[in-house]
Amino acid sequence: MKKEIPLTKETVVEETHKHRINQAQWYIVNSNKGHEDKVAAYLKQKIEKKSNLRDNIFQIRVVKEPSTDKDKKVIDKNIFPGYIFIHMILTEDTWYDIRNTTGINGFIGSSGKGVPPTPLSAKEVNEMLFRNSKPPVQPKNKQVKAVIRDFKTNDFVHIISGALQGKEGQITKLEDEKGVATVSVDMFGRQTDVRVEYDSCKKIKV
Repeated sequence: MKKEIPLTKETVVEETHKHRINQAQWYIVNSNKGHEDKVAAYLKQKIEKKSNLRDNIFQIRVVKEPSTDKDKKVIDKNIFPGYIFIHMILTEDTWYDIRNTTGINGFIGSSGKGVPPTPLSAKEVNEMLFRNSKPPVQPKNKQVKAVIRDFKTNDFVHIISGALQGKEGQITKLEDEKGVATVSVDMFGRQTDVRVEYDSCKKIKV
């Protein structure tokens, strides 16, 4: 006969924590571009000081992927400038404390006036947070690669690779020296400028 393992206080707490994590959903807040890491760090410190937040907020992420800068060095590039992802259980406390945190402009998916924000769908979570991306290959020399593109400013393109794969948008700026296009895409119900490498853009022909 299998011996039963007695429940301890630690076991009960752990199981309760797992259950609460399973109840949590992903939400997005908006911050000023370029300040995402600073705001996320401040929010984490705030959570540590309040037990009611610690029990309901489980993860804060600024989504990044490897990229190369103008000096050909590999850096972590923020994929969604101005956005911070939060895995949590929405309560009156978490909703109030987060939206009243210094540097946070508000929740995405809420019209204000007391309307709770809408969490990301499972499809959005998978596409935005858990898409695998390959690190960029370091060039062997500093030779400038010839720029080849069949699109221009104001053209509409389909993004065919990377974290934004599957999205479409309009080109607002081209940087031939870097091989990068700024594309305005619909994200979370608003137009957002994102930087996409030329080889990840495919012109939409009309």
